[in-house]
Amino acid sequence: MIPDIVPERSFVLAATGPQSLLSSSSINDGRLPWVTEISLLAEAGHLQILIILVSLLWTSYRLLNRQYTKRIRHQHSASAIRWRWEACALAIRATTFVFLVLAASEGQTNALSAVCAAYALIFALSRLINDMEWRHIALHQTNFVLTTTLILVAASAILPCIEAREPATIAFPLKGAVISLALSVFVSLITPREWVPPSLKHALPKGAVETDPAPEEVCSWADYFLTYDWLTPLIWTGASRPVTIDDLPKLAWYDDPLLLLSKIKAARAKSKNTLWTVLRLLKKEALIMASCIATAYLLELVAPFALYQLLSYLADPKGSVIRPWVWLLLMFCGPLSRSVCFQQYVFTSTRLIVRVKSSMTQELYHRAIASKDVEDDVFAIPSKDKKAKPEAKTAQTSSSTGRLANLMAADVDAVFMSRDIIMIMIGVPTGTCASIIGLYKMLGWPSLVGAAVLLLASPLSIFIAQLMAKTTRIVRRAQDSRISLVSEYLSSIRAVKYFAWEDAAINRILEARENEQQHMWRVSLLYMDNGNKTVVGENGASLSGGQKARVALARALYSKAPLLLLDDIFSALDAKTSALLWERCFCSDMLDGRTTVLVAQQPWVAAQSDLAITLDKGEVVSTEQNLGIVRQPVVASQEVAGGSNPGEPELEAESDALNDRNKTADDPTGKNLVAQEMKASGKSARLMFFKYMTCFGSPFYAVVCLLVMLFMNMAWLGSSLWLSIWVEAYSKQEAVDITFYLGIYAAFTFAETISYALMVLVFENGAWHAAKKLHRDFIRAVMRVSLSWYKDVPVGRIINRFSRDMYSVDSTICSQLRNFLDCGMSILFRLGAISSILPVFMLPAAATCAIGVVVGEMYTRTAVTIKRLVASAQSPVFTQFSDTLAGLAVIRARDGMGDVFSEALAERLRTWSRAAEANYNCNRWVAMRVDVITALVGLTAGIIAVSKAGIVAAGLVGFSLTNATGLSQTILHLVRSMNDLEVEMQSFARVREYAGLEPEEKSDKSYAEEGQFADDDEHVIPRHWPATGKIEFRNLVLSLLRFTHIVSGEILYDGIDITKTPRRRLREALTIIPQEAVLFNGTVESNLDPTGNVEEDTLAKALQSCRDIASFQNQANGALGADGNAPTAGIALSTQVTAKGENFSHGQRQVLSLCRALVRKSRLMLLDEATASMDYETDRGIQEALRRELDEAGGDRTLVTIAHRLRTIIDYDTVVVMAGGRVVEVGRPKELYARAGVFYDMVYHSGEGEELKEMLGGDGESSEVSS
Repeated sequence: MIPDIVPERSFVLAATGPQSLLSSSSINDGRLPWVTEISLLAEAGHLQILIILVSLLWTSYRLLNRQYTKRIRHQHSASAIRWRWEACALAIRATTFVFLVLAASEGQTNALSAVCAAYALIFALSRLINDMEWRHIALHQTNFVLTTTLILVAASAILPCIEAREPATIAFPLKGAVISLALSVFVSLITPREWVPPSLKHALPKGAVETDPAPEEVCSWADYFLTYDWLTPLIWTGASRPVTIDDLPKLAWYDDPLLLLSKIKAARAKSKNTLWTVLRLLKKEALIMASCIATAYLLELVAPFALYQLLSYLADPKGSVIRPWVWLLLMFCGPLSRSVCFQQYVFTSTRLIVRVKSSMTQELYHRAIASKDVEDDVFAIPSKDKKAKPEAKTAQTSSSTGRLANLMAADVDAVFMSRDIIMIMIGVPTGTCASIIGLYKMLGWPSLVGAAVLLLASPLSIFIAQLMAKTTRIVRRAQDSRISLVSEYLSSIRAVKYFAWEDAAINRILEARENEQQHMWRVSLLYMDNGNKTVVGENGASLSGGQKARVALARALYSKAPLLLLDDIFSALDAKTSALLWERCFCSDMLDGRTTVLVAQQPWVAAQSDLAITLDKGEVVSTEQNLGIVRQPVVASQEVAGGSNPGEPELEAESDALNDRNKTADDPTGKNLVAQEMKASGKSARLMFFKYMTCFGSPFYAVVCLLVMLFMNMAWLGSSLWLSIWVEAYSKQEAVDITFYLGIYAAFTFAETISYALMVLVFENGAWHAAKKLHRDFIRAVMRVSLSWYKDVPVGRIINRFSRDMYSVDSTICSQLRNFLDCGMSILFRLGAISSILPVFMLPAAATCAIGVVVGEMYTRTAVTIKRLVASAQSPVFTQFSDTLAGLAVIRARDGMGDVFSEALAERLRTWSRAAEANYNCNRWVAMRVDVITALVGLTAGIIAVSKAGIVAAGLVGFSLTNATGLSQTILHLVRSMNDLEVEMQSFARVREYAGLEPEEKSDKSYAEEGQFADDDEHVIPRHWPATGKIEFRNLVLSLLRFTHIVSGEILYDGIDITKTPRRRLREALTIIPQEAVLFNGTVESNLDPTGNVEEDTLAKALQSCRDIASFQNQANGALGADGNAPTAGIALSTQVTAKGENFSHGQRQVLSLCRALVRKSRLMLLDEATASMDYETDRGIQEALRRELDEAGGDRTLVTIAHRLRTIIDYDTVVVMAGGRVVEVGRPKELYARAGVFYDMVYHSGEGEELKEMLGGDGESSEVSS
């Protein structure tokens, strides 16, 4: 961020008279030559003719261009004439013409000035024509001519009055003309603008201009460029209550995300380089910024120059050739004009921020969607080393989600933060050259010595900048790695918690963070209950496997695609639900007119297909055509003698989804997500920075920081005071010992420099340790919090805090805190310096304080909330990115879905852009008012100094005057820095909020190592458990792992109540193979044992035991992975694994998950639909591997399997049949089949009854497996 008000260290300027730039030697016949020349030029009439010619050429160009510009037809009251303002302006313009005619008739001004007024009046009258385009052309010409005429008339009439000789008199007609011209320009500035609809050449989204225009489009020019008063209603609202998204000003049409996307695409097509793309996209903004910053640097020298001349007047009033009120006026107008230009520079640059962020974010998103290389990482950085080994490349990869998060949070920010290069390349050279010229005029050749030193020191600055850029690139790569790890682990937090791997994940992330902070320190030193509106959670966190399958099928049925590709949709469903789904979807008219390709393992599906193709190991085994077959429902229930059948499972909905196609979500803009994030962020305490400083280390360290800052301020004030004493010595002594005064001044300056460097060092070191501690607590908290917390908190929101907010903690808060404390100490020293010399100035200083506090408080209340809105509006963007990358294949597979998701992203970016622009513009609102008050206080200080002329020594007056002028600026900068600090502390509060999350287990208490086994059949499974309520399959596993809160009853394992066992110890003792296998970036070895506690021989043995499974055999034969990646033949412990295991097929990932379970040697293993999506051969291989493991354990290990596939559990010791959340049957599979009950019915409708019967026939020797 560019500081809006820079707390500068003032230099004492004292002049003794002879070296004044405007001395009496420049007088010719009692007048200043340059005053005479300018007055004569303004009265000559040539410039008036030039003004009219420029206006005519401008008008002709606009009229010629008008026929090529077609605008959107949209009638709005903002486009109509505002008659009250128009009538007032016409009256003043007519008065101006009359006065100029009278002045010209009396010879007081050139007659061509009256011609210009008449020309402007004609254009003003022509605005009464009902033509919106012409009204704008006429208005611009009227204002241009009147403004330039005012400058010329004022130059000829008022400029001679500044001379110290007898004042010139201005006759009444000319005085009236000047006043009326000024009033005409003033009214034009404060008149609200007429809104102009956008041109049709802009690719605006539908409805972009159907609403009211943004306030910035219709406010007056004075409000837009000077006061930013169009934000005042928002400030008043924020001062009275918390601001919401709806309170923010509307987004202007030219900042619409889709329009910016079309522009950056056009710019990118012309130049692939990002720098030139941005310059093409924002060339207009770059030109405005360059002109504003160059002007601001020149105007910044006006106030020091005026102060120099004022001190010359105080030293020698009689020798002055210009009246002192001129210098007082320049001391007021100079800073004010500089502020206008600088604030416009910042305003344009912050608008550039929003446009670059919005356009590049969409560009990244479209690249991800439009990329055709599904198997590649769409955000991978191409390697320059073409000969690099694949293993080396794979080892350095990071996940797309993590790298994308860092691209959005840091790299895109780095692009728009480079906007300051305009200041460096344009503003700094301009200001430096002007300063050197001025110093040479005042000091002569010694100023050239200083310029030479500055020039010789430039290579050092360039070297430091290059070193910072190099180190920053390293930090960015380290941030990519860290955010990738955070994203990967948080996206798979369920698996991490299943295996109690929180500590292993934390340690790996902290290692990446340590690597990042090592380089960062170098940079710092250098610088479903709701129907179809149910929130499913991120990646379907709140849905079971079967629910996810049905939602995916419903999404396909919702589409109008003529071709549907359905991949094993029945695998996660039981037989009866599959039959019901078949009847309602495939046997109805929902698929009429479509071609459906269905991959399934149920035999009854092939019998009812028009074309059935049987595959085995990637080869076609048989092809059977049944063209014209009529699909029939599979019998959902069958009455069997002596058996009972539970009722058909019901699929209820609040409404018919098929008939509600036009219904949309209630919150398409993401405002609900923003509101949730705002609620989660909470409020920030006013003095939160005290808590931040406690993170520096011990209280003693914080005291050291303050002491170093105190010493630095003392050295600064001492150097300023000693300089005034040195200057005053020349008026008291004829001979001055220059060595003495220069030596002491050099000592003060050296002490100030060293203490400042030391202050930065101690603060940055403390901030580095604070960031390290906060990040460590943050990652530990989110990894150890309850799993239910992730159901309501999107991972994108957490990643936003890990990237955006941690970036603020790393880079911004420390400097803001240092500036705030430095301003506070500087005020105390300035007050002491001023009160001893000009006590009367304390009154305006107090008034400044009061006004500054009121303005600052109004701003703070608004800005804090808006800052939180900006951060909250960013989280939905992160969430959509991560969700899109997770389902990229689904989005690409359906025509038009990419556009739908792009429009959704644009809507969320509109919300963010609206909040971001309001945040930046509020800074301009307060900064402009701060600068106005500062200029007024500087004017007051100058008036007081002039009144004390001859009473106080010039050197001391200069010392007090510079401190008095600086005091007001420092006070207001203190208010502003305090407000900025409080706003920035929101990031600290957000990180600290999550760092303080209550852990799932506060402590690991001791527990009984072994208890009595509960072998009594009565206590294995209660017959009618539970008595009330329902039990879902997934909740059963969660309960066994203590992810749910057990209200009553108990779960015993080996006679031990699991609620008495610490969760971490319990999960380390159990093993689960979930339905979705999760692998992490690294190697096979690190995935089997992230903790590093298992011997390598054990890992190799587990991997070897799975060699015979079909999936591994296919891999060895060269089959491609599910994502099309090249095979990693001969899988070994050193084989690289990409993020989410995308270089392995689904079956291979599940087999590796099995290896992970075998490595843990747990006495209780849980299989949660682990083989539901596997082919029969892979399922058989996994079951055989599990049986071998159980046999080797000698009956000391237990396996609990949750499955819909009967083939999986047909030979288990015990089967528990559940329906409707209740236990229906319990017993051995053969016994249950013999009862002809529910289990028999399931076998009957499975489609593979004969095979299951054969398997039951060999059930005499049961395995040590129970379910």
